[in-house]
Amino acid sequence: MLKKLFIAFVFMVLAAAPAYGADPADDNGVFKIYYLGELVGAEKYTIRYTPGGGYTAEGNTSIKEDDTKIEMLNELVFGGEKVKLETYQAEIFINDLPKKLALKFDGAKAQVAIATGTRTIQKEIELLPTVMVVEPLSFHHLKIILDRYSIKVGGVQRFYVFKGTELKAVDVTVEDRGPDPAVLSYGAFRARRLFVNLDDVGLSLWVDGKGRLLKVENRMQGYMAELEAYKGTAAKVPDSVNPHEDDPELIYERVRFASGELTLAGTLTRPRTASGKLPAVVFVSRDGPQDRNGTVPYSGINIGTARMMNDLSRTGVVVLRYDDRGVGESGGSLATETFSARVDDAAAAVDFLKSRPEVDPKRIGLVGHGEGGNAALVLAGKRKDLSAVALLAASAIPLDELALQQARKRLQQQGPAGEDELKQTPIYIAISRARETDTKWTVIGRKNINLDLFREWGAMTPKKDLVKVRAKVLIAQGGQDQQVFPENGEALHDAAQAAGMGNVTYEKFPKLDHFFVRSRGTIGEYSDPDRRPHPDFVRTLSEWLRENL
Repeated sequence: MLKKLFIAFVFMVLAAAPAYGADPADDNGVFKIYYLGELVGAEKYTIRYTPGGGYTAEGNTSIKEDDTKIEMLNELVFGGEKVKLETYQAEIFINDLPKKLALKFDGAKAQVAIATGTRTIQKEIELLPTVMVVEPLSFHHLKIILDRYSIKVGGVQRFYVFKGTELKAVDVTVEDRGPDPAVLSYGAFRARRLFVNLDDVGLSLWVDGKGRLLKVENRMQGYMAELEAYKGTAAKVPDSVNPHEDDPELIYERVRFASGELTLAGTLTRPRTASGKLPAVVFVSRDGPQDRNGTVPYSGINIGTARMMNDLSRTGVVVLRYDDRGVGESGGSLATETFSARVDDAAAAVDFLKSRPEVDPKRIGLVGHGEGGNAALVLAGKRKDLSAVALLAASAIPLDELALQQARKRLQQQGPAGEDELKQTPIYIAISRARETDTKWTVIGRKNINLDLFREWGAMTPKKDLVKVRAKVLIAQGGQDQQVFPENGEALHDAAQAAGMGNVTYEKFPKLDHFFVRSRGTIGEYSDPDRRPHPDFVRTLSEWLRENL
């Protein structure tokens, strides 16, 4: 993880906004850094302010994870009456191999030099004289943002950001989410929570009443940092509740069912006031590990599965959602899961629903998301006992091709990139080995990779699978989807029309992302703990199911 983070080493320059007014006091301290809950290092920092808003900020970050050691030194100097950037320099050592950046403001332009090993790249870029630098794992830079920018309670502030090594300007937002205790390893303290969307990274920040930064959470990359030895106003930690099973309108039942030799565990929901035999659906999850609620292990990011399905269940539908293999209470192993296994598990879930006394066995459907949508598509083409199948962001092309498209797009967002750069990515290496060898396992980045998964991805035929389905089909696509790009929904719909299928409905949601949440099309938003599937999408899905189950 650390190597991946720093290979894509990014420097961000943030256009200045109005300051608070009074000059902040000098600050110094230590942030302890945790990765997946384990203490891996610390950042020592010092910020010295000068009259008129200038400052010098210095940071020293040291991290050691497994056999990877990182040292990062950086200094940011602002001065003058207009708080003008003078210099920024950073030096990073990854296992003693150096990477350096030097940025010097000169008139209306900034001179940038980036050195990696013996190679140095020099750039001249247009840059406003009042700028901010934000560095990965330099938490004191976030403290400066809080000092310099007024954050309105309940409001959103937007800034333009320039990513130095990518030579690219992007949008950044800061939003105050209100009072929320900062829970540190040594106590809980009164604070407010802010959410900062840095385009490809989302951060939750906890700040006390004086603007002191207490905690930073980077769920997407698994990092958390807390201020060492903070002494502030103690707060009571809220009682722990399961936010995915607290709806008084629903009955929640923990269930287990067999899939081959494995036992899978899940939750069955049904409306509390409903009676008689009800229509029912199985939720089939996307690729990657997640539990029945949509929580990704270790990171804590929740993709909204339970919220979406609970909203659906309230409309009168029984819903079964379950932990993926090797996740939560389900048996099996993530390492051996394949696409065909996802199809088998969905089939077992359908059989389980048919055995339930509250379920009408003639009104059962599938709701599949991402890869789960493609699994639902394959299963619906094989079984004639399904009434409806909803494909949420399903791919119209084999998933190995889609994965390469995703990797290519990420590289292009970081700057000019060609096939040589693509061939160095782990996903390209895995797909190439799957296509060129008969080996089942390979090792990439010290991880064992099951190549059978990629072979099954390559053998997929989504458009042909679609025309085999006799159940009613809903194709739902988000226009801001950064995983399964919007043209996939359109391509599936075109294939249905070309085949003369009268059982297919296509719905596009232009402003929603891969998880059908309102979005401006950034990955950083995924880390926002307050995200919810958009009501318009939930309404469309539930109304379609009620009409077609």
